[in-house]
Amino acid sequence: MVRPLLRFLLLLLLTLGGCFGFLSLDWRPKRAPDVLSVHSSVVSSPIEGGLVAGVAEIDITPTSPLPLAGFAARRGREFESIRDPVHVRALALSLDSGGPPIVIINVDTALIPYELSRKIRLSLFERIVEPLDVVVTATHTHAGPGGIWNNRLASLAGMGSYEADYTDELTLRAAEAAEKAIEGMIPVDLWVTEGEGPPICENRHEHREADRRLQVWSLRAEKETLARLVVFACHPTFLGHRDRRLSAGWPGETARMLDGVTFLFQGAVGDQRPASFSLEDMGIHESADLDLSAPEGRMKAAGRAVASAIVQLEETAAQKEMTERYSLEPQSAHLRLPAASGAMIAPPALSGIAGNILARFAPEHTSITLVRIGDSGLLFLPGEVVSELAKRWESAPGIRTVSLSDGYMGYLEVPEALAARRGESAHAYFDEDALDVIDKGVQLLLSRDERAGLE
Repeated sequence: MVRPLLRFLLLLLLTLGGCFGFLSLDWRPKRAPDVLSVHSSVVSSPIEGGLVAGVAEIDITPTSPLPLAGFAARRGREFESIRDPVHVRALALSLDSGGPPIVIINVDTALIPYELSRKIRLSLFERIVEPLDVVVTATHTHAGPGGIWNNRLASLAGMGSYEADYTDELTLRAAEAAEKAIEGMIPVDLWVTEGEGPPICENRHEHREADRRLQVWSLRAEKETLARLVVFACHPTFLGHRDRRLSAGWPGETARMLDGVTFLFQGAVGDQRPASFSLEDMGIHESADLDLSAPEGRMKAAGRAVASAIVQLEETAAQKEMTERYSLEPQSAHLRLPAASGAMIAPPALSGIAGNILARFAPEHTSITLVRIGDSGLLFLPGEVVSELAKRWESAPGIRTVSLSDGYMGYLEVPEALAARRGESAHAYFDEDALDVIDKGVQLLLSRDERAGLE
């Protein structure tokens, strides 16, 4: 009786070992990462003229149960109630001297899958005959609508099961907002100013600093704020995964405190998490609805503190001399990515299997976009960029990084941290090869002369 059992166990171990070895082989597709193309709406040097802009904001709050996006710990559960509405916003920018407009779409959700970004573009192109440059980005709220990514692995990782009807509805509303923005374009003045935001966030890693840079682009028409673009980095996770209410998070709270339409862009958010703070730290007076012992109170205080800092920066900007003529230059680079790697997100013994699984679901291509207005620029990237990496790409004056735009490829960490498995490498879907091609694309966009051969 003992010997047959031992033979069975030995056979079982050999079978499992063989299966493990077979599955650990590198079955990932072989792709050479490269910059496939670079596109600019400006053929030679940027043209100049007066700035014209239009904005629109449309409610996209689901009318039926939908998964909440942002936390795998929720296991794809649907929201139980609505704390506050979620929106899609569109800004159209152009020059009165001509040229196609650039459309920037901002959505209250955790991220923008590449497929969703493409659907929104196609839907808009069906409405607008003339050429357009389009960027779609997320506020990164971790309590927003999920079910917008038709990807099984993403569903399990926190986006919830795919909801085709809502995704189609979101696509339609985003295209409608963009169309309204284009139709309503009027002359505007632009102030760009930067300062330090409130201490609502900290770096996840002790050897790195919190990135509290706050940049505000204020678009004003007849002395009234038409829209503002705000770049600040702090994960909107104050409410936590146990809260099952739909919410735009602190970005939504900030937007409600301000006039006009406010676009909240996450900067180098990859390693920036909510911090502990007091009302005194925020410069906020005591308030009955700001109980900092509760997640909701901290979220409200954070949003209001960012709004207050924005107003202060705008008051400073209003004292600057206005620019009468602007240059506007949208540029984008289309990249082919290598196969995703599991070396970062799994223990070494399981990295082969993890890589084979991840490579099947991770994107093959991605795009990055740089929008320059005069001496300032926004660099839109398809991942959660860490602060140290963003600052390397922001070495050019006036450039700020915007995470979570036109796709999602995980966390973007500096190469040396990936090699040492430090920082946010545990959340990085791709290794140094992917980072190299993104860096190449960024440098091409930042340098017009080097770009000439690819256009």
